[in-house]
Amino acid sequence: MPQESTAYREIIAASPARVAAAVAPAAGKWGADWIPGDGTGNGGRSSEEAAGRLRLPVAAGIRRGVLDGELWLGSAATGSAEAADGEDGPPEQSTRVEFRPRDSVYFVDTKIAVVLAISALGGLLVVVWPFLPPSEELAQIVPLGVVLALAGWLLVVSRLENRGVEEFLDLLALEAEGGADDDEG
Repeated sequence: MPQESTAYREIIAASPARVAAAVAPAAGKWGADWIPGDGTGNGGRSSEEAAGRLRLPVAAGIRRGVLDGELWLGSAATGSAEAADGEDGPPEQSTRVEFRPRDSVYFVDTKIAVVLAISALGGLLVVVWPFLPPSEELAQIVPLGVVLALAGWLLVVSRLENRGVEEFLDLLALEAEGGADDDEG
């Protein structure tokens, strides 16, 4: 049973049409599945908002997973500063983007977990060996413990990444704003 979901919101300084056109390329770069909606809106939202389904691969440390939810695009038009002062100026268009996760599936990457467990054993050996009775065999394997502990850091911990909805919305904003340069040039 999915737990209470949180909506992720961002305002993108581009028209809703430009943002809608940028969703598919951004999803392709991310490795996500984008299924455009019919644009009729539902759930108490105005009919000008376009909805679609997004299956977004995410990473959180040693956990990997997929968030499945709806992406809503709506107009968040605001006037320019000159227009607010009573002067004529073109209104700035912006788009309110909202992602509402409906379902999430996370799993622990077992290869990474095994490497971390082995490096933890190496680290434990390095910490505990001064308290054990001295022996030649123990003195020979302590350097192995150091290597195992460092290997865990170099192979796993230094490469952990977090890729979530916020990062996808940032990519979407870059795609939408990058498309503005292509269209005007």
